[in-house]
Amino acid sequence: MIKIIPYHHSPKIVWLDTNIINDIADALLGKKQNNPILDLYKTLLGLVNNEKIICPFLKQRDEYIKSDTSEKCDEILLNLGKGKQLKTYKTALSQIERMLNSYIRNENSFCLDKNDIPYYGKNDKDNHNVSHGISVVVLLSGQNKEGIDKDNARLIDYLKRRKEFILANQLPKQKVLADETLARSQIFDNSINQIRADYGCIFIDFEYLGPTYCQIYPLIAYKKILQKDKLEDGDVLYVSEFFKNQNFIIPYDEIYSKIVTEKLFDKSNVKVTDVRDIENLSLILPYASLIITDKAMKGYVEQLKLDKKYDTKIFSLKNYDGIMSELNSIK
Repeated sequence: MIKIIPYHHSPKIVWLDTNIINDIADALLGKKQNNPILDLYKTLLGLVNNEKIICPFLKQRDEYIKSDTSEKCDEILLNLGKGKQLKTYKTALSQIERMLNSYIRNENSFCLDKNDIPYYGKNDKDNHNVSHGISVVVLLSGQNKEGIDKDNARLIDYLKRRKEFILANQLPKQKVLADETLARSQIFDNSINQIRADYGCIFIDFEYLGPTYCQIYPLIAYKKILQKDKLEDGDVLYVSEFFKNQNFIIPYDEIYSKIVTEKLFDKSNVKVTDVRDIENLSLILPYASLIITDKAMKGYVEQLKLDKKYDTKIFSLKNYDGIMSELNSIK
């Protein structure tokens, strides 16, 4: 398997699970007497203001938006993240393009870098005009709560049915992991087949960052890398084979498939927060210096040795002293 070279962002990235954001909000609003969590917040804020760390956000807002502490949670994210939001699809597409380039060149190492976490300047008017870093956004009120609930419900329903299927058919964990790893490959193949049926040819001129664009992006990236004027059936087959090659799995897909597989074999029920946590960890883990999450997710990451592979420290609030020690060591 291709060797992953860890990336160390400057300032250091510290990732906070949604539960941590909620706990800080409750403490600030006086709902809970929790002096340690307030001390943690003050320490984080001091490091952010001194430009030693940044705490970008992902999809935490999908989880707390309907709570009565949402405004305070927004304030916390803006204070700690300076309005910076990472976007899953942008990171995954960047990893795909660069990993595909490594596959074409038959390279034996893959360097994670800032190109994987795209940055939108505050004055950018066009999604096509991007520089590199972390995308800057301003939190907006009035998100579509109904849409978020439907998305969450679909995800949970799928994982529950998948879990039941695995149990009923007594599938071995290694088989499930292999299937999960190939999920993006299947989506790509299905999308290409549908495009051929709809257009009668290999058509790739879809709306930028729309669903189909993202699903077939490897082919778009392939055309760009090789500067091809026209795509042939052999090009599609080449990209499809790239996805099936277990030696060139992008970090996002590796992390996601491994943690999902562990969750599918776990005796506990699948919750909405599990899905979001897995998505968030799959993106942030390769780039963060420190992750604070719940005990279960910490256990999965450590069991799979993903923290070692990506040179990331991971804690739960159970080890508050360890978190504070790590933060206080940041120079």
